[in-house]
Amino acid sequence: MTDFYRPPYWSSSQTVECDKVEIDLKEKDWITIRIKQGHRTPLTISISPRDGKELELFDGKLEYGDSYMLMEEVNASDTAESA
Repeated sequence: MTDFYRPPYWSSSQTVECDKVEIDLKEKDWITIRIKQGHRTPLTISISPRDGKELELFDGKLEYGDSYMLMEEVNASDTAESA
């Protein structure tokens, strides 16, 4: 038996009506996305990188009509800036 932990694979697709989407970047090791409906938060998504990795964030302007990579996992020891 190995002591290497691999979180279970999970796939889901949901459609949620909302009036606000909040991205919380207060903690470096966690990204939290909250879907808001007025004062309610019916959906919260918490994202963390695997061990030895970190999440690199999108740095640009969002516009309708395109698709964007908001974050991507990179090696934590990689100090090179991505293009």
